[in-house]
Amino acid sequence: MTMHNSVRAQLAEVFEAKQADVLANVVTEAYDKLVTKSDLYELRVVVREIADNQKITDERLAKLAENTDRRFVQTDARIDRMADSIDRLACRMDQLAVSQEKLTNQVRKLAIGQDELVGPVYEGKVATHLYAYVGDLVDHCVVLDSRGKAKFFANLDPNGTLEPSELSDLRRADIFATGRIDGEAVVLLVDVSRTSDQYDIARTSRRAAILAKTGTRAIPVVACLRIDSATQALAHEKGLWVIRKGRLLTEAG
Repeated sequence: MTMHNSVRAQLAEVFEAKQADVLANVVTEAYDKLVTKSDLYELRVVVREIADNQKITDERLAKLAENTDRRFVQTDARIDRMADSIDRLACRMDQLAVSQEKLTNQVRKLAIGQDELVGPVYEGKVATHLYAYVGDLVDHCVVLDSRGKAKFFANLDPNGTLEPSELSDLRRADIFATGRIDGEAVVLLVDVSRTSDQYDIARTSRRAAILAKTGTRAIPVVACLRIDSATQALAHEKGLWVIRKGRLLTEAG
């Protein structure tokens, strides 16, 4: 028996049949609209699950916040350590710069020492073999010894054209040699160094210009073991001859 018929049967004992039908319908509809006990239980289960999930979410958020704070602390510590490392590295770089400067000075002194040792030896070699180096261009090339230099300077400037400082500068040239080019008398003014640089070019050019003021045809020459391409190009531009390792270089050589 359905709920509607059961309720109607009970109401029929008190009310007329039509009234019992109407009341049974009302009671049945009202009952159908009521929340059942099982519905309430299911609702309570859902609410508990939501609460439990919320609790888990809160715990996770709390752990996330804790982990975030810990990571920030760790990051700050790493940054501090990095700053300390940078400071220590800066001090070491300063020390390295000082050491590098000391090393550079030592190397410079060593190079100067080598020049002092090699220079006189190479200068003697150039003086001995100069005729062989320039013989294709200069006839009767003769290197002046100390007596020859003294005589050369005694007769160089009878009219007093040169200043004393110019004569002093000119005397410091390493080698003087006389000869002829196409029958014309020339004087080769040779400066010798281990490595020729722009300073050597300027110095030799200046001394040759001083010598030319006396009416002498001067040929400026640099003799060296090493010379870079830029310095060699500058020498040829200024009209200097370059002897490197016993060979007279052409502009392309």
